[in-house]
Amino acid sequence: MDSLATSARNSLLGRYDFAQLVSNDPKQVKLTEFEQRLLEIIRPQALESFGIAIDEVGIKRLALPEANTLYVFDRMRRARSIRAHFRAEGRREAEKIRAQAEAERSVLLAEAQKSAEETRGKAEADAAHTYAKLTRKIPSSTNSRASSRCCARLPKKTLRSCSKATRRLSISW
Repeated sequence: MDSLATSARNSLLGRYDFAQLVSNDPKQVKLTEFEQRLLEIIRPQALESFGIAIDEVGIKRLALPEANTLYVFDRMRRARSIRAHFRAEGRREAEKIRAQAEAERSVLLAEAQKSAEETRGKAEADAAHTYAKLTRKIPSSTNSRASSRCCARLPKKTLRSCSKATRRLSISW
């Protein structure tokens, strides 16, 4: 009886894909159809050869041969290894890009700081020079009205920056 069931099962399995017997999609699963066809093959042969009437046939366990299982697991391990390799390579590249960007950022900030300091120094020197020119034009009398009239023509902002620049250059009047 065992040989009858095994030969019928093997001949019928060749007509189905494994995905038709096991699937996440219930519409694709043809396991009940497979069992029904297996019953149709076994029933007449069992009745004729052994005098046994078979009413129902079911699949207890569905598995791949061990060689196939080992191959599938080996393939899965290799796929994981390849993914891990690419992830590690991606992390290294990302770190390299971050380091390069940080270095460029530092250089750009230093250059911007240098340029800002140069511009500030130049502006302060120009202000001091302008202030020095203006102070030479102010009458040296003790008349504060004349002094205030001369300075009154300058904007207050210029006077403040000139005043700071003069203090830095130690120019007094």
